[in-house]
Amino acid sequence: MKKILTRLKNEVLIYDGALGTVLQETGALKAGACPEELNLSRPDLIRSIHLDYIKAGADIIETNSFGGSRIKLAAYGLENDAERINYEAARIARAAAASSGAYVAGSVGPLDRQITPLGDLSFDEAVKIFEDQIRALKKGGCDLIILETFADIKELKAAFIAARHVAGEIPVQAQMTFEGGERSTYGTSPSAFAVLFNSLGSDIIGTNCSTGSKELIKAIKEIRPYTNRFISCQPNAGLPELRNGRTYFPESPKSFAKYAVEFAKLGVNLIGGCCGTTPEHINELKSVLKNRKPARGKYVPAFRLSSRTKVVELNAKTRPLIIGERINPTGKKDLQEEIRNGKTTIIRREAIEETKKGADILDVNVGVPGCREQETIVSAVEAVQAVSEAPISIDSANPLAIEEALKEVAGKPLINSVNGEEEKINSVLPLAKKYGAAILVLTLDKCGIPKDAKARVKIAARIINKAAALGIPREDMIIDPLTLAISAKPEQAKETLNAIKTLKKRGFPSSLGVSNVSFGLPNRRKINADFFSLALAFGLDLAIINPSDDNMFRVAKQKKKRKTTDAEIKKFLKAALSPVEEVAKKKLEVKPGEHKDVKTRLKEAVLYGDKENIVSYIEEALSNGIAPLEINSRILIPALEIVGEKFGKREYFLPQVILSAEAVQRAFGRLKKEIKPGEEEDKGTIVIATVEGDIHDIGKNIVISVLGNHGYKILDLGRSVPADTIIKEAVKNKADIIGLSALMTTTMIQMERVIRELKKKGLNFKTMVGGAVVTGAFAKEIGASAYARDAIEAVNIVKSLMKERR
Repeated sequence: MKKILTRLKNEVLIYDGALGTVLQETGALKAGACPEELNLSRPDLIRSIHLDYIKAGADIIETNSFGGSRIKLAAYGLENDAERINYEAARIARAAAASSGAYVAGSVGPLDRQITPLGDLSFDEAVKIFEDQIRALKKGGCDLIILETFADIKELKAAFIAARHVAGEIPVQAQMTFEGGERSTYGTSPSAFAVLFNSLGSDIIGTNCSTGSKELIKAIKEIRPYTNRFISCQPNAGLPELRNGRTYFPESPKSFAKYAVEFAKLGVNLIGGCCGTTPEHINELKSVLKNRKPARGKYVPAFRLSSRTKVVELNAKTRPLIIGERINPTGKKDLQEEIRNGKTTIIRREAIEETKKGADILDVNVGVPGCREQETIVSAVEAVQAVSEAPISIDSANPLAIEEALKEVAGKPLINSVNGEEEKINSVLPLAKKYGAAILVLTLDKCGIPKDAKARVKIAARIINKAAALGIPREDMIIDPLTLAISAKPEQAKETLNAIKTLKKRGFPSSLGVSNVSFGLPNRRKINADFFSLALAFGLDLAIINPSDDNMFRVAKQKKKRKTTDAEIKKFLKAALSPVEEVAKKKLEVKPGEHKDVKTRLKEAVLYGDKENIVSYIEEALSNGIAPLEINSRILIPALEIVGEKFGKREYFLPQVILSAEAVQRAFGRLKKEIKPGEEEDKGTIVIATVEGDIHDIGKNIVISVLGNHGYKILDLGRSVPADTIIKEAVKNKADIIGLSALMTTTMIQMERVIRELKKKGLNFKTMVGGAVVTGAFAKEIGASAYARDAIEAVNIVKSLMKERR
């Protein structure tokens, strides 16, 4: 027998009609009785009804198992017979279809018990119940599984995941019911339903029951543009009426068939009947649809997300889409505390405010050390969905937490994020496929963030190819070429913007966390808005921003035209960085060139970050008889400490600190050639690493540079370093101090792991922790020896720790 999906490419297939309606007419189904029990007590009757529908022209017959879940059968005391009832339902239909070539669809209906948070049934419990039913139907001989008459999209998702898990290669058909053809009783629109189930990979998407054929025309028209799957429609024979104590459906077979022709013209591939339809209705369908080929619907692939009630699509009119970034505990003590206490008041408030301000998508991040993220993220998603229609971005580095959130989302979410590390690819992409989510792709791998645009795009292409192999379409991928702080790496702004342009040419949408660009600088809001405007000109499609920032939102809506040239990038960098340089110069008490004394010029070279001339000043000082150690301890180090003081007073910013540290490094490089073995003071050895899962290292590198300039021996282990590697290297190199850095709430918990392992092994290393998300309270909580707010503070802390150590 030809596979059903193959036939649907060239044929319109006909389903049977109502089973319950016919059973009532026969008198075999008494009021309050269980229809599915008749599979056991009256199999001959069920078989005869199937045969009547096949004779009428049905290509597909449904099993008598709509209410066959054990949870529904329990109302009749039949829960222990669930497997047998469903198996028999499929076996009876299979026997009836044997000689005709008709297909058997295993019918699965709702559980009539709500899933959390609306009810007390967990998502996992629902999946298990559906799996048990579908397994029995498959065993009985079904050709496909039809999930029908669902009003709750979350429950239908549970049923679909169960079907995909159990049914294997058997096609799955998912159908919702819409009141008046417009929305389900839970508020889901046909378009929101189609977006999710298109991504889930349902073989057939459609609608049934609801009202009559006329009303479902609207639903089909709304579904059609949002899916490239086969479409089905099984309307009722009109709205039921009560006549002489009996239920009557007013739509005649001829009227019913007339609408079926309209469905076929709209691209519906499978047409049948639901409540009130009989073999006569199906016979009429057969006569008008015989030999009709399916119309080709127009489907345009696009990046789409959905909530229970709303679809967000990226197109020329909606670009750029705004992802609200406020639901993130980084740097927010009140939100961190709320998450620890299991509350969601702030999360709800932020969701409402971001939605009001115009955010299209809400990013949800609850990564707080000491909390079970798998539980807190579920509460957060529940809270957001309760107050906002915006689709959700699940922001987590923990695959277990991501999956729990995916179960909770009543729509198609975005997973933020996956990167080029194999472990991440292998853990996150299968989740996206299973739950029908879109993915935000970060262009980095275990080697970090590439320096040039070409390498970043290459990483993105590799991840996209891996996703394609799993069946994830390219329109479900958003690429983030990553914004780096221009205070540390100004040249990287050009690479990020060029990566956006390249991605656009290749047809891939892009996103950025825009505010990262201004890290360590004053006037951050102005810089962010200017860079955002430039990124949009280069082709940026989504922006992760604070929607309450009026400057940013104004940029998004104005869509100001700018040139995409190197000159325009240089103009942006000059505008962003020049004020910082001016501030620094104004604050300097000593102006360059005012003194001819070499000691003063060396001091100025450090203060100004004069990498070009500092080595020549070192040469001059040495030729004047100044000892190398004196140059180091009495000129360079004190000058570097002045830089630190100015940084603490906000007179200097990150660019000045970096330039000064680099100048001192060049000076030390020259001085080391003059220092004899044994003369250099052994100040101590420090092992420093960014913890596992975190690829940020700007702050760590500044700390390393400043500490190195103060004479400490530094072993830099790099980014995303496992706990056992950090400990192993500390032991091997006889370190005095271990320094741990983290920039994300989702990775700072790795610091606790390192310290816990140290204690377990009885190792007494001093530990210093730091990073944007780390606090003194957290350091104390995990048992760290010290917390350093910045590189300058780290110097004083290391001095103190070394005194304790020795």
